[in-house]
Amino acid sequence: MIKDTLFLVEFKSFLKKSEKNKKNIHLYCDIETFTFNKTEYEVTGRPSLLRTREFSLAISYEDFSNNVKTVLFNSFKDFLLCVSNYRLKKTVKLYFHNGNKYDNHFLFYCLKNELGLPIYNSYEKNATNRANRNSKKKSDFKLDDDFVLERRVKSRNHVELMFRYNRVYFETLDTYPKTMVSLSVIGKKLHDKGLLEEKYLKSDFDYTKYDRLENLTEKQVNDYRKKIFNQLNEDELTYIFNDVIILLYGVKYYSKIFYGFDFNKRTFSVNIKDNYVEGHPLAEFQLLKKFGKLHVKYTDYQIGSVNAYEFFKRFYRGGLNFYNDIYIGKILKNGFSIDINSSYPYAMYQFKIPSFLQYFKKYDKIGKLVNVNKINDDSYYFLTMNI
Repeated sequence: MIKDTLFLVEFKSFLKKSEKNKKNIHLYCDIETFTFNKTEYEVTGRPSLLRTREFSLAISYEDFSNNVKTVLFNSFKDFLLCVSNYRLKKTVKLYFHNGNKYDNHFLFYCLKNELGLPIYNSYEKNATNRANRNSKKKSDFKLDDDFVLERRVKSRNHVELMFRYNRVYFETLDTYPKTMVSLSVIGKKLHDKGLLEEKYLKSDFDYTKYDRLENLTEKQVNDYRKKIFNQLNEDELTYIFNDVIILLYGVKYYSKIFYGFDFNKRTFSVNIKDNYVEGHPLAEFQLLKKFGKLHVKYTDYQIGSVNAYEFFKRFYRGGLNFYNDIYIGKILKNGFSIDINSSYPYAMYQFKIPSFLQYFKKYDKIGKLVNVNKINDDSYYFLTMNI
């Protein structure tokens, strides 16, 4: 189902023209969802009993005259059935914000359960032979083969997808790791620089409005999401479309809202490292624990009966701060503080000297100077102190 016939006609025209074009197709996507079976979850307390499905898939794209267009589908299945009618020669790139943790899982469900595509692990060049034993590459398939290659990023909950359906090849891209901020913040950044009109800023949406207490069969799910789709009001449609418009402009003007950064770099931290590393030889170590060929792993070091990673993990309380719970709310007469904000990509980017050491005790004598590093016209010092 498509919300507006005119939008569909424009989108189909765009796809038709794309058949003759050898460039990749870039679509900026976002879903809205509803949750059901909430009563059983509330009775048992088991989150695994909750069920969630998409009821809309918004798409934005630039047509061949560089005009921003939008179209709205009821589900991933409707979208894929539409696009697969065209013989597209290049990859259809699907951009989602935080897609690896959220949207891609709904797409995966559609590909596996609604379209019945076979699922394989994606071959990784740097993986061990054992890890690649049951994996495949795009080149392993024939032109007419439908398939899904899934790649789990960081954990089982982070999934990237590459798949082919009816000879059309798709890839997902997650913009969140490249920005580390919400769509709302991206919209404000764009607006502040005069790149986005105020009417396209993120608005409010009631995420629980269409939730259901009871469990639903597959047929009931499909009937219900069509019902939701057909009754979306103007405010809800504004919210839905604004998200994908912000996403498109956020990618298009990435280097302007994050000055000098390259969208093609995999993460925000990599951009920071590459911009910060000049004149800061320890930046790579601070961000990635790498220095030249040396890669430091906390698990390689022992503190008492546990490795260093397990030791520091006990005290982890957001960011990279750790403290002893015994002293919460108590006044300490003597102590010191270590600020290691350098581990935050934002701080690495914003501040020339992102970390500092402040002692709350004065010393009569200062030990010898052990290191001096000059950055432009500023200097900072590493000192040893004899107590």
